[in-house]
Amino acid sequence: MNKKVLIIDLSNMIMRALFANTPGPEEKQFDLFKATFFSSFFKTISDNSPNAVICCIDSGSWRKDFYPDYKSSRSAKREQSIVNFDAFFAVWSNLLERIKKVFEKTNIKFIEVPKCEADDLIGVITKYNPEWEITNVSSDRDFFQLFKYPNYHQYDGIKKEFLSTLNPDTDLLVKIITGDRGDDVPSLKKGTGVKTAEKIINNDLQAWLDENNLNEAFQRNTKLVSFEAIPTEYVQAIREKVNKITWTEQPSAKDFSSFVMNSGLSLLSVNQSEYVATILNVK
Repeated sequence: MNKKVLIIDLSNMIMRALFANTPGPEEKQFDLFKATFFSSFFKTISDNSPNAVICCIDSGSWRKDFYPDYKSSRSAKREQSIVNFDAFFAVWSNLLERIKKVFEKTNIKFIEVPKCEADDLIGVITKYNPEWEITNVSSDRDFFQLFKYPNYHQYDGIKKEFLSTLNPDTDLLVKIITGDRGDDVPSLKKGTGVKTAEKIINNDLQAWLDENNLNEAFQRNTKLVSFEAIPTEYVQAIREKVNKITWTEQPSAKDFSSFVMNSGLSLLSVNQSEYVATILNVK
């Protein structure tokens, strides 16, 4: 039987948990965030019944070296936010190191590779592990290009439904043409939306690129958007990290139980037995 592997973009999940109940600037411990995060984390696992879980963590981005404007507006947006992000990231960094140790004896694994985003990890894991049945928990259309792999599934944890697409190659080309405002990837040509991009692709993409002198911009966006453009050195680093994962036949939840008792989070202890059962079922 193929291993059912659930992949979680941890950075995406923590932001959803943080803004589910937006904390004020005076918040220092972020206890409500912690309880919300664990609730979402374990529910995601329980809903999908995997044999293994890989939590992917952002660790910088090689794309910023290639294109300095990549995600350049995010710092300004955080400065304008009501959330004290300096305090939050300090709390999250400490919590992350603790939970990595908590789950060491389980089949819930955490991986990160320098200069790689969680998206990079997900793309490489999917491509190079065809024997795994992979479910990626995300509503992000950036991942639609991965539907070209028969082992890939995408689950929208908010809508509680599996997503699909008819043509992942077209989805990728549309993304390259229209760009991504959230990541500061520019559109190839101002005013070119999804529908227009689809018409261009169905007509003659190369002629359109030549006519508008956009070949260089197209190559830039391809590098930023396509998982096939991840540099070889990072692909190899990700594969090495994944290959070093050791799965266990008899997972233990003792470390997690100790963490709950010493966490000071009463909201977490309420669901402890449910969370322990979820941990033990991942095998």
